[in-house]
Amino acid sequence: MRLFNGILFLLFISACASKEEKKQGVSDQIKVSLDTVMIDAGEEFIFLQDQLYSSKLSKDTKYLINFSRKDNAAEKIDLDQLKLDKKIQYEREGPNGIGDYPSFVLLPNQNMLFWTYNFYKIFDHDGRL
Repeated sequence: MRLFNGILFLLFISACASKEEKKQGVSDQIKVSLDTVMIDAGEEFIFLQDQLYSSKLSKDTKYLINFSRKDNAAEKIDLDQLKLDKKIQYEREGPNGIGDYPSFVLLPNQNMLFWTYNFYKIFDHDGRL
């Protein structure tokens, strides 16, 4: 009996909807836009295996810094000219090393702060500690 009352209630609610509401579906309500950017990497390959997970946008939005965990290098991409500006190599081990899986943030003076569970290190835009 409850099932019959529930079905009757749903039919009553659907009958109250206007024709415009019935025509509009979920696909009419969702709008998706996709923007593709082509970057001239020259002779290099841009690291995209992490789907830009380890990348940051500079404060002035002119550069995208993409960190390649595979090569321990930061790729500085110029967004105005749409090309790879330079690749900054970092050491994996040693006193200037950044380890295997560091996190990083861009500082206002374009320096990079790398950290893991046991250190914090600041490097300039040429890769020097």
